[in-house]
Amino acid sequence: MPTLKCDACGAPLKTVQGSRTAICEYCGVETVIEQVTANIILPDAITSAPKDDNPLVASIPSCGSSVFEKKSFNIYRQFAELVDIKSGKIERHIDFKKAFKKVVKYHSSLGTNIIFKMSDGQKIFIKCLWDSKAKVALNALNGLI
Repeated sequence: MPTLKCDACGAPLKTVQGSRTAICEYCGVETVIEQVTANIILPDAITSAPKDDNPLVASIPSCGSSVFEKKSFNIYRQFAELVDIKSGKIERHIDFKKAFKKVVKYHSSLGTNIIFKMSDGQKIFIKCLWDSKAKVALNALNGLI
């Protein structure tokens, strides 16, 4: 299996299943990829959840509590997931049936935050690194939530 390398710095890229882009964990450059081969470790509750026929609506470069924590925000027809790029693990699974309010956004110094207000009172923040990518996510989510 060939190793994908960053176009900018040559570092090996870690990919996320279903994603068409990868973000270099060293220099932060986004690379468009043709085919993804990485495996994602799914929690038991999510493993049994059925996937959609056409699962990926958008894959948005995101971050955790700092810009150095690279995440991928993947949007499907019935749910969304926040995936850690380094480990490939799903950190957040957002079931749209439990999101009772439309997505809210606001701008910060790190880009655009997308907020899910859930039926259990929980708020889930997704920090998108680029405003243009956040607009793609919001357009997709507007038709799903």
